[in-house]
Amino acid sequence: HDLMSRIVNRDNAQAVIAVMHQRFAPVADMAKGFWLALEDIRDPGNLGTIIRTADAVSCTGIVLIGQTCDAFAPEVVRATMGSLPRVPLVAMTREEFMAWRTSYKGTMLG
Repeated sequence: HDLMSRIVNRDNAQAVIAVMHQRFAPVADMAKGFWLALEDIRDPGNLGTIIRTADAVSCTGIVLIGQTCDAFAPEVVRATMGSLPRVPLVAMTREEFMAWRTSYKGTMLG
């Protein structure tokens, strides 16, 4: 139990660990569906909560634009409460997003 607490940097660690690939989905995956675009999200806890909420409302995925915090940081993963593997993430710069949106055939709301 002491070793697990040191590994996960928590005082009251659970006895379960998961190992996952840290990967972003390709932009081509954004051709259809309901995608949530987030720009410059700085707080890992907020990003994790947004990912969890997007999963709850069946978002197809999330686009992280600009200087968003590390989507795979321990604080983000913890705040997603298990939703991270179910919500594809795409990362791009603001310029890449602005160029991509001109070719998108779906509805965009801002």
